[in-house]
Amino acid sequence: MSTVIDGGLGPQSNLATDQHRAERLLTELAIELRRVPVDEHTRTLHLRALALKRAVMRWPDDQPDESVRHAVVDEVRVMQKEALDWRRASASRRKDAGERPAGE
Repeated sequence: MSTVIDGGLGPQSNLATDQHRAERLLTELAIELRRVPVDEHTRTLHLRALALKRAVMRWPDDQPDESVRHAVVDEVRVMQKEALDWRRASASRRKDAGERPAGE
């Protein structure tokens, strides 16, 4: 069984643990995406997150192999970074425009 070092799945990877990990990461991504405005630039990021959520929910039925599951987890992590970058860029644009950040 292969081990993904950077993906953090480790040698004990199986469908149930991979699904749990992917769902946890998708939840974290959703929390981050709540802070990213949906516009023409970020729309695909939001839609891709929803598509991955649907795919992960189907894992028990579809039984994807380990490499597919690891690729999904890796993609969600990349999307988390992208969402954070978009959120920071959005906050910077608001600051430059003189708007107050949310929560102040």
